[in-house]
Amino acid sequence: MEGGVSGFPSGLINGNKFGYVDYFLYLCRVQPHYIETHIFMRVSNKRLGMRFDCNRLWNWAHEKLGASKCEAIAFYWDTDEESEMGYYDWEKTIWINLAQCKRMIAVQKTLLHEWTHAQQTFRWYNHYQIKYGYKNNPYEIKARENEKLVKRAYRRKSK
Repeated sequence: MEGGVSGFPSGLINGNKFGYVDYFLYLCRVQPHYIETHIFMRVSNKRLGMRFDCNRLWNWAHEKLGASKCEAIAFYWDTDEESEMGYYDWEKTIWINLAQCKRMIAVQKTLLHEWTHAQQTFRWYNHYQIKYGYKNNPYEIKARENEKLVKRAYRRKSK
């Protein structure tokens, strides 16, 4: 399967991230490109698994927050204590770390957080980062606010 983002082909890739952390990666190309659906990955050794339909995840984020520059969602595994839940690489790919996101609600919160960054500009993100730092960066504050949309959706379902 060819046509990956940032030099990675679509599909499952095994490798070594920075020379010390084993990881796996699954890259989903989403609209307007071809769509990989119904991806199943084992998340831990406790037979816990999550099923990912990348098209549904992409559409869900688009419905919640509107259009963004995101063209692909990539899943990876990084068990380092200081690793992030995910990140947007500013090259149209959202990366989600399944070692840190062990429940679907965490995947969804991370997706909305990073989707927010995909709607923002790299230039202004860096400007705010230098001026205010990570915690007080207005773009990070907005991304954290958008994560709360997931909690509200779960509360409505349970009532």
